[in-house]
Amino acid sequence: MQIVLVTQNARTGNMLRNALLAAAPTVNLQVAATPEEVQDVESGEGLALVDWEGLPNGGLSCVEAFRQGRPDLPVFVLSFKQNLMAVRPAIQAGALGVLQKPFESRELRAAIRRVQQSREGQGDFGVRVEEDPARDLAIVRVRGNLDPECRAEFRNALLAAIGGSHGTVVVDLSQAAYIASLFFGTLVDAADQARERDRTLSVLMTEKMARIAEQTGLGSLLKIVPVRPAAA
Repeated sequence: MQIVLVTQNARTGNMLRNALLAAAPTVNLQVAATPEEVQDVESGEGLALVDWEGLPNGGLSCVEAFRQGRPDLPVFVLSFKQNLMAVRPAIQAGALGVLQKPFESRELRAAIRRVQQSREGQGDFGVRVEEDPARDLAIVRVRGNLDPECRAEFRNALLAAIGGSHGTVVVDLSQAAYIASLFFGTLVDAADQARERDRTLSVLMTEKMARIAEQTGLGSLLKIVPVRPAAA
C-alpha cells in the first residue's frame, strides 16, 4: 500500500513522514509538493494526505489534481482543529475526510483500514455534503454503519455543512444501517454550533431510530424527522 504525502513545508514534512512511518512502517511513502507532482504519482492502492497549512491555497489545487488524475485514490486533508471550517472546499472537491493535526497513529491506521475495507467490499460507510442553493439547504448524507472509528469523518462533514452559506442543514441518516450511541452526542454538539451561527439543523431518521432517539430524550435537543422506507 502506498501513502502520498503532499506538503511544501520541510519541517512539517519531516515530522509527518516520521509519524507515518511509525504508524504504518510497511507502506510505500511518496512525497509531492505541487499539483504537477501529484499528476506524476505512481499508480497503486493507497491513500493521499494533503497538508492543508503546508501548501498554497490550502492545498485545494492538489486535492483537485488527485480527483482529476487519480480519482481512485482516497484523499484525506491534514489540518489543525481551529481550521476545520476552512477545509470545507476540500470536502466539496472530493476529499474523503480530515485528520486533525497532530494526529495519532491509531487515527491513521483507522483511515488505512477503512480504505482497505472499502476496496475489499467490507466497509460501506460513506458521508458526503450536498448543496441545494434553490432551497438554501446543505444536506449531509450518510450510508452504512456509523461505527466509532467513523466519528471524525462524520463530524468534519457536519462542520463543513454548518460553516457554509446555507441557512438550513439536513442530516440524512435514513440510509444508516447502524448508529453508535456516541454519534447522538456529536449531533447535539452540531445542533448547538448551528444555532450559534443562526442555522437550523434537522435530522432525518428511520421511524425505528427516531423512536429510540425520542425515548432517550433527544427529541428535546434535536429536530428529528422520521422517514418511512421507500416502497419496494
